Amino acid sequence: MVYLDATHNPNATLLQHLALQGLEAESQCRDGFCGACKCKLVEGDVEYTQTALAFVMPDEVLPCICKPLTNLKITQITYHIKS
Repeated sequence: MVYLDATHNPNATLLQHLALQGLEAESQCRDGFCGACKCKLVEGDVEYTQTALAFVMPDEVLPCICKPLTNLKITQITYHIKS
């Protein structure tokens, strides 16, 4: 489970917020595979900046195209810790 204080940079996507905290989330946007970064939103609110190409359930989000509106609690995200 990842707890994210996302209120300090309102223009960054969730994927960018994760990177700022040292978590390199799996994403394949540039390779044309939508949905690789999908995760479950346990707590908090996000706003999409564009329409998702991948299918997402009501409790799932695509960090690459959404911005956090509040602090978040997310799970089931594949990431690597940056060194």
